Amino acid sequence: MILDNETKSVRDALLAIVGPERIDPVLESYLACQTAARAEHEVLCQKFVDDEMTPTEFAHAINANSALHLQPLGEVMGAEAFEQMFDCPPDQILGLVDPGTAERYWANRDRETGEVQEPDPPA
Repeated sequence: MILDNETKSVRDALLAIVGPERIDPVLESYLACQTAARAEHEVLCQKFVDDEMTPTEFAHAINANSALHLQPLGEVMGAEAFEQMFDCPPDQILGLVDPGTAERYWANRDRETGEVQEPDPPA
């Protein structure tokens, strides 16, 4: 299997946690999770771009989607190894995107680009 640099880095981190005897099924599970999550992330990104989701909804959806797709990895790795790798148990939703930060970022971005008209100040 030919691995890109990002996957090699993940493999090395996983190898240090699960050891050489378990790396193959763990890496295979990681790659499957990553592929599935990325496909769904693309769908969520398109919904966000099409204004079908707010930044907060988008953040929650990305976090829930990541957790959903990482569950099989947690089963293959085991809870202790998963927590060592991701700093949380496999059944906990990772906070990859903070909803408050997403909301503030897009509000600031919209003001800077002029895409959202600020309300007129009170008279």
